[in-house]
Amino acid sequence: MDTPPDQLATRAREGEAGVKAAIAEAARALGVALSGAINLLDIPSVVLGGHLGQIADMLIPDLETHLHNRVLFARWVSPSISAAAFDTAPGASGAAYQELAVVLDDPSAWLDSTATA
Repeated sequence: MDTPPDQLATRAREGEAGVKAAIAEAARALGVALSGAINLLDIPSVVLGGHLGQIADMLIPDLETHLHNRVLFARWVSPSISAAAFDTAPGASGAAYQELAVVLDDPSAWLDSTATA
């Protein structure tokens, strides 16, 4: 099924059982995948972006349960889960911000020393 996330969210909020079950299964699968990464990399927080960010409010409750059961340090500190602001091109934005950070870290390196004022 190729339902856009906003329609998926609407259908789930309207109580459509199949859609709610699909979101619960997505949360379970995401919990399995994320718990492995969190345990391996010791990451304290997860930010859901893109399509997942659009339905994060429906994923987070089940996802928190799955992470609590699978993340090794969750007994002491629960991993935080949040949604990123929707961005149509998160990869491009992230890459742009990373390059901008290089410029901001050392702006003088980017100045043309042969330019005259």
